[in-house]
Amino acid sequence: MNLTIDARFEDMLKEAANIGSGRAVNSLSLLLDEPVTMKPVQLKIVSFQELMSEYGDKEEVMAASLLPFYGDLEGIVYLLFSQDDINALAGSLIGRTVTMKELETDPYMNSMLMELGNILSGAYISALADFTSLNMQTAAPSAAVDMAVSLWNEGLTYTQETQNEVLFLESEWKSVSLPGGTASGRFLFLPDAPSFQVLLRRLEEKIND
Repeated sequence: MNLTIDARFEDMLKEAANIGSGRAVNSLSLLLDEPVTMKPVQLKIVSFQELMSEYGDKEEVMAASLLPFYGDLEGIVYLLFSQDDINALAGSLIGRTVTMKELETDPYMNSMLMELGNILSGAYISALADFTSLNMQTAAPSAAVDMAVSLWNEGLTYTQETQNEVLFLESEWKSVSLPGGTASGRFLFLPDAPSFQVLLRRLEEKIND
């Protein structure tokens, strides 16, 4: 199944994404205890092949927080960070850089990664739920550290029986406390096929209101 949507639905998804971005910025600002700004969110519908060919080195080791959601919509949100992004966020939160190995093996660092996903991905899920008036709850987050191609393939395994494409959002945050001034995260929104149809029906209802 391909996630084929027309411009009307895409505009509404972007509107929901921008609301979620605002909430994510507010949450990150509270976490860092200082103002955070953000570039306009980029939302695309891309295939897994495009992800693997266009977004970074396939063999780059990345950190991912995985946040499942359930209710009227079911699926999972991946939030992925590069080493530079993790260093920027960890530098601000705990005052030092963190290796990918630490994120994988140190319970405290692993918990930090999961909490970042819980806060940031949760802001997008909450915004989508409010925007569509659909019931969406989140389950406990988990974390993974692996090569980008392996993380993409894990997402492909999750959706391969239902769809070939995902909703991809890229956000960049700016704060004076972040080493280098910026950090970014890549979000993969992976609803199952029935949930995506529920989402499209609800968006169509909003268009027709």
